[in-house]
Amino acid sequence: MRCKERDDVYKLALVYFAELVVLGRDKHLNINVNYLTLVEDLDAFNRYPWGSVSFDKTQDSLFSAPTKYMKSFENEEGREKGKSRVTGTSRKNEKGKKHKHGEVQRGGWSFKGFTYAFQIWVYELIPRMVDLNYCKVVDPTAVPRILRWRTTTSMPEMRKLNNYFFQSKESVQLRALRPSEEEMRQSYWSWPQDRPAVVSA
Repeated sequence: MRCKERDDVYKLALVYFAELVVLGRDKHLNINVNYLTLVEDLDAFNRYPWGSVSFDKTQDSLFSAPTKYMKSFENEEGREKGKSRVTGTSRKNEKGKKHKHGEVQRGGWSFKGFTYAFQIWVYELIPRMVDLNYCKVVDPTAVPRILRWRTTTSMPEMRKLNNYFFQSKESVQLRALRPSEEEMRQSYWSWPQDRPAVVSA
């Protein structure tokens, strides 16, 4: 698709970001044409409840994907001895096709929705992720918290994560997440009818 007008390029970029980043649509699928209509009115586009839609997609994906993965992992483990992982190199898959940014071997799954938010939540919740060299803190006081973290170049190996989270005899250490006063003053921290936030310890 070619655009001659700068405004059209900008609008397409908004739809692209919403679909592939916020909603996590598979890049091989067509975009929702309704969003192309919506973006013609930028005020309406900005008022659209992207957060709620993204949250629902992310939540549904998180609820369904692990079950699918564990079945795949259990079947694969007997044959491959737990070699399933996400690699960062360009290799040929079983059909002989190369993956430019890495290869997902058998035993994996794809998340939908805004999965980076879930990734940051894991970093915040499980301090050991830093020790495993999967992430690092770049600014411990940044708001929102997504700005505090940076993912390293180390690719998570499923066997290592599985051993730590599910097979270890020691309990996984979790950090209690509580909003700071500065966070609660942010515009995104709002609740219907001014009800107080309920935050679990």
